[in-house]
Amino acid sequence: WQGVIPDALHSIRSLLRTSTNETPDDRLFVLPRKSTSGVSLPSWLTTPGSVLLRKHVRSRKSDPLVERVQLLHINPQYAYVAHRDGQQDTVFLRDLASVGSPATITYALPPTLNTNPPPPP
Repeated sequence: WQGVIPDALHSIRSLLRTSTNETPDDRLFVLPRKSTSGVSLPSWLTTPGSVLLRKHVRSRKSDPLVERVQLLHINPQYAYVAHRDGQQDTVFLRDLASVGSPATITYALPPTLNTNPPPPP
């Protein structure tokens, strides 16, 4: 048990919560958790592909908070990404989020009100 428990606890503590996009360790300690074999990264960061990048500067309030970029290369603290216009930047890993699967959001609309005036008596 002495050899298995640290790996089991690491698996539980490094499980990514999709609602917050953080692991329990990230929320508690604010530092990335090191595994028994070194620094551990979420699985969506281990392969190049499309990710979301937080935009710190927006020209208008209605501009999106994130933009989709292509992940090119990563190390334990930084990522090298390519924007849609071809520009390439180095960004912090904490500014990236997984794209996830497209979600369909449905809203229940209230019943329409009768806007016609009542007939005269």
